Amino acid sequence: MISRLAAILLLVASAGTASAQWLSTTYTLRPGWNAVWLHGDASHLTPAQAFASETRISEVWRWNNGSTGRQFSFNAANPSGGLPDWSYWSLNVTGNTLASLPGQTAYLIRNTHSANITFTLTAKAMAPEVRWTRSGANFLGFPSRAAGSTPAFPTFQNFFASFSAGISGSPVFQYIGGNLSSANPRAIPSYSAERVDRNQAYWFEADVTNDFYGPYSISFKNGANLAFGRQRLTSTLLFRNRTSANLTLTVAPVNSDAAPGGQTPVAGPVPLTLRSFDPSTARWNETPLGASASIVVQPNSTAELPLGLARTGILPGAFHASILRVTDSTTLTQIDLPVSATGDTNAGLWVGEATPTGVGSFVQGYAGTEISTLAPSLRLLLHVTGAGSANLLSQAFLGQRASDGADCVATNQTALKAENLPDATRFFAAHMPLDRVIACSGSVAAGSTLTAQIQIPFDDATNPLVHQYHPDHDNRSATGTALPAGKESANITRNLSLTFTTDPPGAAPGTGWGGNALGGTYTETLAGLSKNPVTITGTFRLQKASSIPNLTQ
Repeated sequence: MISRLAAILLLVASAGTASAQWLSTTYTLRPGWNAVWLHGDASHLTPAQAFASETRISEVWRWNNGSTGRQFSFNAANPSGGLPDWSYWSLNVTGNTLASLPGQTAYLIRNTHSANITFTLTAKAMAPEVRWTRSGANFLGFPSRAAGSTPAFPTFQNFFASFSAGISGSPVFQYIGGNLSSANPRAIPSYSAERVDRNQAYWFEADVTNDFYGPYSISFKNGANLAFGRQRLTSTLLFRNRTSANLTLTVAPVNSDAAPGGQTPVAGPVPLTLRSFDPSTARWNETPLGASASIVVQPNSTAELPLGLARTGILPGAFHASILRVTDSTTLTQIDLPVSATGDTNAGLWVGEATPTGVGSFVQGYAGTEISTLAPSLRLLLHVTGAGSANLLSQAFLGQRASDGADCVATNQTALKAENLPDATRFFAAHMPLDRVIACSGSVAAGSTLTAQIQIPFDDATNPLVHQYHPDHDNRSATGTALPAGKESANITRNLSLTFTTDPPGAAPGTGWGGNALGGTYTETLAGLSKNPVTITGTFRLQKASSIPNLTQ
């Protein structure tokens, strides 16, 4: 009755520490043989490790992806170590060929106990990925609603209503426990009564080649999944409605389980935002995702869900992980998408501007006045080392270091490879004294203040009181002898203060704020320009230009 069978997914035999979003699933095994569909990836474990505390599990077999295109007439294929269709592990046996437990894969597991047993497996969440084949046997599972949901698991008839051609007229086989025989696995008696258990795998014939795993499919725009890493800020989910009716999808964040021993610890959930474009301002607005959000997808159409990352909620250097759970209004599916982000440190080169908005007044009884909105802004170049210390720079170069060709942040052009200078980038702060690296006090973090003192000597070329070609401002007497400070120009001291705020000045956090965008309030007191010090206030914003923590001078 079934002539072609094969299944899905490549073996991923990875080992060592991994960063992942973890979900724990409890499986119930009848006495004898059971077919399990592993939605998550447990390839960090060998079978011996996974079942070390459950010795009543004596054998585990994985069906490989169409190794030979085996065909059969009356029943599903039985496991055999002599065939490349199967990889296996047996308790206390050498020569096992199953080295790990990759996800989105079907397994046969043998329970030697006389009663049901349960075991819990913690695995890395994975987006669904199946591939139906016509050349052999399909041994697949599907992301139906979780056990205990209301309503319960959907029936085969309901689950495949939008893709009836996939299994129409063909038997579906399931393992029912006990020994393997002509009656085990058995053909399900009724599509309309039998329910699709998300933790089981089923044998079935495929009339078409397809990737169906539910009434809708999920993909990522431009291939950008929900692994944000250290730098990425946005991602867009694409939902394809396979049905002929409107489909409402609900997405909800779920915390990751604790990472198993030997794996990267999870510092906390990933703070996602919902993004919406406002054409009146030509800007993206962002709101926290909250408990859940819904999106309506038109029949046989695709809808987008733009997501952002609130990096202010990501700890520097820490790994954050969670799950984005997708359910649908037809109560058929539960799909768990992995979400992750790593907090970048503030080390590197930051480029931005301080914008003065007010200046102190010496008029008695008058505190100050606003500066014209056309007032010039001041370029800020700030480099933060891996240890967290910060320096204000007069100029910075991004290019290849002359000594070893490595990418670097340099304070002087001579430190770069001469032949690659056309590809280098130069940043320059015209208001700063030339060729300076000025150490700052404090730290670069929300709620912290960074201070620096900028000394401009009376005879420095950047001193605003010095004019090389004006006899009254060249610091020379009528006879050409040098004059001391204060005769024609004075030493100027600039005390600069940058206070970093959680939110952007005067606005809600936008994409990247707290990650590769920082800012806050700016204050500067100048002494030497007039009889009394002058205080300027305003705001500042910085954008990360490089994550290189070392400064080449």
